[in-house]
Amino acid sequence: MLNPMDSGVDPTIVDWLQKTLKPEALRLVESDSLVALQIAVGATKSEPLPDSLIASWVRLMRNTRRIADQSEVALIEKLRAQGESWDKIEDLLAIDRARGHYDRLIEDLEATLPINLDDSGKRIR
Repeated sequence: MLNPMDSGVDPTIVDWLQKTLKPEALRLVESDSLVALQIAVGATKSEPLPDSLIASWVRLMRNTRRIADQSEVALIEKLRAQGESWDKIEDLLAIDRARGHYDRLIEDLEATLPINLDDSGKRIR
């Protein structure tokens, strides 16, 4: 069973998933809370989501997106340090205008530093 102390997942999410998903379904998705939330929402289409769950889900998406963006920046910087062209990076990442994409990632990461956000996750700087 999913244990918030072991998983590092927000207890609000864990509690809702445990109430919503059958144990066998929960076991299948317990390693990825975003997947579990998608499955659980599909199973509860007519039920409204609690505000606390919505806030926790948004926080989880933001944190996950931030980690993916940090990873992408690290990869781009390593590829550039190895001498890869922006064209090659565009092909690898299946994106257009890799340099502009990289610059936007850096700006977004800087803007979403915890020091630049209020308690609700909105930018204050």
